[in-house]
Amino acid sequence: MSDFSTLSDRLAAQQIRERVQTAQRSRVPGQRRPHGRHALAARLHHLANRIDG
Repeated sequence: MSDFSTLSDRLAAQQIRERVQTAQRSRVPGQRRPHGRHALAARLHHLANRIDG
């Protein structure tokens, strides 16, 4: 049973490493997208600028 547990742990660790690498590759350095209320505020400001402009 311990062999299966070790294999399972190694597989999970490999998947985590791959997901971290994929996330780091897809992210553009220096640009962060706001989340939650900050994202809502940014969308509302953008909409207001479109209406005013």
